[in-house]
Amino acid sequence: ARAAAADGGTFLCLAMSSLAGVIATYYTAAAGLSWAIEGAIETFDTAVIGVDVELGKLRVRALTGLILIDGLKVKNPPGFEVECLLSADEVKIDLNMAKLLLSGFKSVEISSICLTNVNFDLEYSPAHGRKSNLDVVLEFIGPTSDKVPA
Repeated sequence: ARAAAADGGTFLCLAMSSLAGVIATYYTAAAGLSWAIEGAIETFDTAVIGVDVELGKLRVRALTGLILIDGLKVKNPPGFEVECLLSADEVKIDLNMAKLLLSGFKSVEISSICLTNVNFDLEYSPAHGRKSNLDVVLEFIGPTSDKVPA
């Protein structure tokens, strides 16, 4: 009976260690994914949309595909008075994880985007031929997505 109790204790210890390992792996992967997303946005923002994007705290819930951003600022193009074209206190982006995984991370489908406490400053500038800040960003992006890095 004593050997059976010891085996049960060993099993419980192994099970708890395994669970702790899985949890640690999940949080490490989520942190790594958060870092990668934040790095990609801050690296390619000006190349893709022509203006800087600043992110506050970014968290990824890898199992559900939820991306949470506490603090987003999309800066204005040069020549406009206001600092930001758009800012939001919180952004929630819900990804279709099944599609993402089944495509081998090649196809990203966004199920929803929710912005909280949004400030959007539409501004016109004589320096840009009376175009708005939004017009300048949309012209930079262009009609195709050929600026998105592969």
